[in-house]
Amino acid sequence: MLTWRHRKDGERGAVLVMMVLTMTVMLGVSALVIDLGHGMERRRELENTADAAALAAAQDLPVVATAEATAKTVSTKNAPDATLNWASCTDSDRLAVASADTPCISYDSSFTRVRVRIPQQSYKSFFAQVLGINVISTNGSATARVVSAGFGSIEPFALFSGFNAGLACLKEGPSGHRIATCDDPSTGNFNLLDITQYGNATLNTPQRCGNSFQRQRIIDNIAIGADHLFSTYNGTEILDGCGNNGPNTLPPRTGNDVSAFDTGLVHGLASDTSDGGSARLKRGQYPKATVMGVQLDNKPLWEFIPNTTLQGVPNSCQRATFNTLVAASYPTPAQEQATLQAALEQCFTDYEAGNYTGVVFGANTDPFGAESPVDLYDIQLSPRFAYVPQFVEDVPPNGSSSNLHIDDFRAIYMEDVYGGCNNSCSVDFAPGPWNTSPLGAGNVNAQAMTAWVFPPQMLPVGLRGNPAAVGQNTYVQLIK
Repeated sequence: MLTWRHRKDGERGAVLVMMVLTMTVMLGVSALVIDLGHGMERRRELENTADAAALAAAQDLPVVATAEATAKTVSTKNAPDATLNWASCTDSDRLAVASADTPCISYDSSFTRVRVRIPQQSYKSFFAQVLGINVISTNGSATARVVSAGFGSIEPFALFSGFNAGLACLKEGPSGHRIATCDDPSTGNFNLLDITQYGNATLNTPQRCGNSFQRQRIIDNIAIGADHLFSTYNGTEILDGCGNNGPNTLPPRTGNDVSAFDTGLVHGLASDTSDGGSARLKRGQYPKATVMGVQLDNKPLWEFIPNTTLQGVPNSCQRATFNTLVAASYPTPAQEQATLQAALEQCFTDYEAGNYTGVVFGANTDPFGAESPVDLYDIQLSPRFAYVPQFVEDVPPNGSSSNLHIDDFRAIYMEDVYGGCNNSCSVDFAPGPWNTSPLGAGNVNAQAMTAWVFPPQMLPVGLRGNPAAVGQNTYVQLIK
């Protein structure tokens, strides 16, 4: 038999109160979820804004005034509903060097990274006010960096006003010994530059300023390349001192530091360089030859000429010309080297004399697999390819450390390395097929070096003189 039990009036009231409380909480939570969702969407918008601003600003480095203006312009464009109060903005995670106008735009010590923090934004809540939450605050931040693509770094060697193109001596030999193109030094500088190190987290270089670090700087600057960005001289000197963004002057390294030159170029181990990559000519994936007891890059320059008939270049610069010479027989390796190097010299001479404008060294065969994020030309994958400053001055200073003023940057390809020089040199190493046997003993130091200096038009447009060209020699990358 079924019976019904009637609730007392008090029980009915308690259930009603519980239902009202439960509904209130549920409505409050729902309101909070809606407003938090709106806040998260706004945060994503500000994060995207910061990403775009940092990437755009990085492309203007090392000119921080331009980078800052770009960051602000892009931020305003991408956050049209936000009021960006940069002056009152704060950033506890800012990088080493803050903008003069706001700490929310900052740079690392090498001026190759920029951080942008969008000023705090507050949005009125829709429903969460019932819980006493009237506004939801959020922001966005991003850091972008400039990364080198391939081997197109700035090396610590000097060219002076008046030099056009062809084979140049980039490191002079010891006093009293004539070394082919590298004649006896007459100025006491030997063509090395003393580029300071600003500290670059991407390259793993520390900050090294002052005279105490000259040797280690030279090793890194040859093996890795300079760790910061430069500008050209426009009448106002910017010294290459730690903390000075975009220096346009560089001091020469007085004296002949053969040990540092050799370590950076030939014999350096992973433990000798800040990035753990060993000596410059040991790097890269192109074929190697045994020279002075180590394996050094042995890719000759003409192999970067495409294996097709080129327009707008002399016959002496066609790949077929070099293929024919390589296929010929020679009585000695030295004669083969002399013949091929003479052919390169003829190519450079004819190109300049005939005012040709066609690209010569533009091979792009992707020899080591997919390249990302920049499609590199084959020559960029060689450790012999680099840039050097060309100065306003037409002669090196006489044994002085006076600042030299940067007029331009010239693309080069390192050619002969000389070592064991005592009256004559026991090692003359130039890359090519003649290097079939070990050359020189392991205890022989490199002492001098020549390089091919390109007429700009010989190279693809993106390689013609701007080491920081985004999309060709460098790319920008977001890091969080």
